[in-house]
Amino acid sequence: SPLPTESHLMRKYDASRNTVRRAVKMLQDEGLVRTRQGSGSVVTVFGENLMDQLPIKSPPWPTGTSSIEYHVEPSGMQVSKAALDMVSAPDDVAKAFGIPVGTQIHRIQRMWKMDDKPYLYMIQYINDKILPGFFNHVDEDRIIQNLLEKHWGLHRLYCEEHISCVNAGFIEAGLLSVDVGTALLHTSRLAHCEKGVYELAVFYGNPQYSGYVLRLQ
Repeated sequence: SPLPTESHLMRKYDASRNTVRRAVKMLQDEGLVRTRQGSGSVVTVFGENLMDQLPIKSPPWPTGTSSIEYHVEPSGMQVSKAALDMVSAPDDVAKAFGIPVGTQIHRIQRMWKMDDKPYLYMIQYINDKILPGFFNHVDEDRIIQNLLEKHWGLHRLYCEEHISCVNAGFIEAGLLSVDVGTALLHTSRLAHCEKGVYELAVFYGNPQYSGYVLRLQ
């Protein structure tokens, strides 16, 4: 989709022309924006440096963005220290990663709080077949996308999210301070790189606090 003109960005963000040009240049360097003289700049779906690596030339997913919609105004957000361990791959994770059920894989767990009240529980499963020795690097940067290129020479191509509603089980109810059986927002996110799915992240959220907004173009 087209990037707004320099003049529009200057007005919208109350920024100078030089600031806008530096920002666009940073996006170009990261492969997120492509600029052609005479036709302006466009936002790429996966980043220009990744487009030629895809098996098909046209994007397999609609261009779009997703964001969190807060149902209450948060005055303070906190995230817990990550808990890292090794677990046997559950059926759905093994299927997504293309590995045998029960294979040992890395897992990361986090809790989010809003105004000291827990509202989101997240589990990340890492495909050790694609990212071997993951825990040797995770302390450098907890953002997996940053480690992907640095240590394995890979790039995140795209993510797909499956959103549904589930009833809170005993563990989710205890972590989120709700009754067993309470309706929760359940999101399963698959992150793809050139070698396949490298991460499966599962989110259990209290819909009293937040939800999703998906914008498609």
